[in-house]
Amino acid sequence: MQVEGVSPDGFTLPNVLKACSGVMELAMGRRVHCQIYRRGFESDVFVQNGLVAFYAKCGEIGKAWIVFDVLNDKTIVSWTSIISGYAHNGNSMEASRIFSRMRELDVKPDWIAIVSVLRAYTDVDDLGRGKSIQGLVVKLGFELEHDLLVALTSLECYDIGVGALELARWMDDYIDKSLYRNDVLVNTTLIDMYAKCGNVDCARSVFDRTPCKDVVVWSAMIVGYGLHGRGYEAIDMFSAMRRAGVKPNDVTFIGLLLACNHAGLAYEFISSMPIEVGVTVWGALLSACKIYRNVALGEYAAERVFSLEPFNAGHYVHLLIYMLRWHVEPCKEGRDFDERKG
Repeated sequence: MQVEGVSPDGFTLPNVLKACSGVMELAMGRRVHCQIYRRGFESDVFVQNGLVAFYAKCGEIGKAWIVFDVLNDKTIVSWTSIISGYAHNGNSMEASRIFSRMRELDVKPDWIAIVSVLRAYTDVDDLGRGKSIQGLVVKLGFELEHDLLVALTSLECYDIGVGALELARWMDDYIDKSLYRNDVLVNTTLIDMYAKCGNVDCARSVFDRTPCKDVVVWSAMIVGYGLHGRGYEAIDMFSAMRRAGVKPNDVTFIGLLLACNHAGLAYEFISSMPIEVGVTVWGALLSACKIYRNVALGEYAAERVFSLEPFNAGHYVHLLIYMLRWHVEPCKEGRDFDERKG
């Protein structure tokens, strides 16, 4: 098209971005981003929404937020793209925060945003807020949306415990006979549901039959193994994920660390990783230390996080929650930050 001298328009560019995110072509997408500004589409909300979705799907959630934040006329597609983007990249707290802000601004959510935030509430064990969404689903007339039904059923399974596995099997059987058998979002929820009900082998069956696996599908299965301490399977799955060219996110690493039984083994795993260890991995180790109550290693992980991103206030909030839960003194970086703020 460009060789022929034909200029792309506001309909062409979002579709090219969608194609780039589908094959994780981050470099090509960035070139399209340059074209967008060169050709004056920086105020076109349709094109900008495409950029938000592109960066989020490629794991560049920080860049997705920058594009979203400067949008003057945010549509429901803008809000849904950034909420699902944060949920997709394992940042459930931020997804739920943005959803709350959207509701404060009286923006009516679509069913995709609700599915994303339901998953976020489940991931952070906020079942009360998850259940509050049920009324909103009925009010907005989304009660017949299949993806929402699966997400709500998953929430119920996580909450009721006893009998949840039978409910999960019933839902699996229903989906297997429906048009949604190959739906990525539905199957991801089923994997998560089975794992939390204690049947990781059924979760693996759903994973194996899912034809197009994105990072959320892979991460859900790795977390499933992690929840049950099946370290070898989790690490094998992570290796297969990398061979498939899928970029891991925060949830992926948390699942791996859970699978390593305790935080000491998690540190050994991080030390032997064949990729550069960034703030995502150290943050996941801090989460693992919180779960396994390893205070000393948790402080070390916190120090590494702060050394990489010293002015990110979100890390200090995370550390504060960690300290309050386990009644420990703040590490040096936490004290230094308080002094700078004071």
